[in-house]
Amino acid sequence: MLLRPVNENRQDVKVLHEKSLSTTIKRYRSAVQQLIRAFFDHRPVAVVVGAGRLAPSHVLAKFLELAAEDAEIVTIGGPAQSATDFMRQIVQSIGFDPDPLSLNDLESVLDLFLQHQQKTGRRTVISVQEFDANGWWVLDKIRRLIECEAEDRNGLMMLLSGPPSVNVVLDEPVLDTISAHAGDRIVLSPFSLSETRDFIRKHVMSAMIPGNSRHDIGEIIDFYATNIIHEYSQGIPDELHKICNKCLEILSTANETRISIDLAKKAVSLIGIAGPGNDADAGAVDMDETAEVAAPGYLLVEVRGEPAKEIPVGNGNIVIGRDQLCDFSISGLRVSRFHSLFSLTARGLVVADLGSTNGTFVNGNKVERYTLDQDDIVGIGHARIRYVPGAAELLAQAMRSDDGGRFEDEANQESSVNFVGDTFKLLSTS
Repeated sequence: MLLRPVNENRQDVKVLHEKSLSTTIKRYRSAVQQLIRAFFDHRPVAVVVGAGRLAPSHVLAKFLELAAEDAEIVTIGGPAQSATDFMRQIVQSIGFDPDPLSLNDLESVLDLFLQHQQKTGRRTVISVQEFDANGWWVLDKIRRLIECEAEDRNGLMMLLSGPPSVNVVLDEPVLDTISAHAGDRIVLSPFSLSETRDFIRKHVMSAMIPGNSRHDIGEIIDFYATNIIHEYSQGIPDELHKICNKCLEILSTANETRISIDLAKKAVSLIGIAGPGNDADAGAVDMDETAEVAAPGYLLVEVRGEPAKEIPVGNGNIVIGRDQLCDFSISGLRVSRFHSLFSLTARGLVVADLGSTNGTFVNGNKVERYTLDQDDIVGIGHARIRYVPGAAELLAQAMRSDDGGRFEDEANQESSVNFVGDTFKLLSTS
């Protein structure tokens, strides 16, 4: 069930139940909250625009999952052929046989259904994906439905989504009323590197052959291969999806056991994505050289009863916890779902506790935030994590020792963490 805002005069939304915060992506959670706000404000329409078509779908799916207990959900997955076809999809979704009905009859059925929904205190949400791909008769029908809802208040909310071409369509004068009732459009940016890794992790794990015994994402895809995929997709979910699928296709047909850097490069080449600078080969070489020259540090994770594992630090954030969405998952009752965050800053590697139940320890001392030195031991549940710096990290440590101590200035830190019980969101300030 959707929880109403804490204060109708504020723009924030009451913390949702844990399931709704399964992602650590602040941008997405913000977009979902904007949709929730529109829902409780009884706005007849909201518009979500993203780079590609998958990003809006991802956001809408999260919102609709939350709204399902409070509303009847109707999803129009692809472009309708006509206004009649569009109305038939709606009427069929709400449980009526649309085949023998004319357009006027279909409209009457929907109107009666909305009135019934209003009397029983339930809403109706119609999600139109790829809105811009529909013909003008369909767009005009959507406009009329929105205008009727704005006048009659029957509890209908329409969600219109698609790529940036949605903006072009909505700027047509005949659709001005849609923009007027929608308010600010929810615009999604391309994925950051950490968001790319989250997307790849979920997509690859869900697409693996059933019965596969490998549960650690690190056994399926090389850490640096995700950098390759992010670089050439430029963070656009549609391109990420293509590259991931091509990688999985190669993995299933070739004599390969893991998505390596070379396999990712091959997938990019087969798809024909040029990537930054329109020079795929040069970019791939640069990434390879960077991986070798940078010699990044790593976390050596020792879990009781298991062989030690190395986690490359790289240039991003590493989340460790019990949840499978973490960069490294540790089981155990003393480990929270999202327990600790390791962030590589200009001053060294920082570990931050993410509001865990049992705490994060460094060399036996409980810490909230701590800049690690070489061979510091981090304790998370029954796991012991030793930080082994690379050349760049050792230089940062030397700089830190020169200016007199640990880097604890919250105003200058490169990333911060907002805690929400056993979940969190990253707020980049760089």
